[in-house]
Amino acid sequence: MKRTKVRMMSRRVAVPGAALLAAACAHFDDPAAAESRVVSARPFIAGSGVIQSVAVVHSPGSERYRLALQMDIGGYQTLDVDSGAFFPDEAVEVTRDGRLTRISGTTFNEASRRARR
Repeated sequence: MKRTKVRMMSRRVAVPGAALLAAACAHFDDPAAAESRVVSARPFIAGSGVIQSVAVVHSPGSERYRLALQMDIGGYQTLDVDSGAFFPDEAVEVTRDGRLTRISGTTFNEASRRARR
């Protein structure tokens, strides 16, 4: 009797745990979902960095998301973007044409080489 209860309880924990694990593995079928457009009116610095925080900024007609970035070349900047698909501790690159993209280890190495030139 006790053994059956233990098995049932372990299933109650295992199934939701597996669902959470599967949901945590992010995969983007659409490459556009991994990038956003910078909509800040103020100038920004192109380069790679790590997102420190994300906040929702309500503006007339649309929602924007304010990202605080710690730049790899040193310094700190905030950007307003049009997508809420970014989270703290993600490595990103701000391009000169105003796009914000996630970067992997490979693209991070390429971005750091470009920044040194």
